[in-house]
Amino acid sequence: MLETAIKKLTEAVEANTAALAALQGSAPAATSAETPKPSTAKTEPVAEPAPAAEAEPEPTPEPAAPADDVTLKDVTAKVLELGQKKGRQAAVQLLGEYGATKVPDLKTKAADKFGEIVAKIDGLLADK
Repeated sequence: MLETAIKKLTEAVEANTAALAALQGSAPAATSAETPKPSTAKTEPVAEPAPAAEAEPEPTPEPAAPADDVTLKDVTAKVLELGQKKGRQAAVQLLGEYGATKVPDLKTKAADKFGEIVAKIDGLLADK
């Protein structure tokens, strides 16, 4: 479970690093071949503490994914494509329209508009 979470976080960091590099017009940072491999040493599992008898159940959080199934990863890929084809300023301007200065900001500022953002980018890329 922890290894899966670490893998997902590592992938997110790599995607964000690539997005930042594309927006800055620099070469991509470390590739997966250069990324250090996690240790394969076995460790003893840590027992989780038993819940307190009087503890109230935690409220179930709202799902973070928008209803149209467009993910932050999809938006990141489109913003990268926009930056590469139309220039960094076009990507920065689009992010600004949604109150963001970088792609991860969209998760808190415009998560419900991911589909709209992707459609807008597709329209901008279609304009020659």
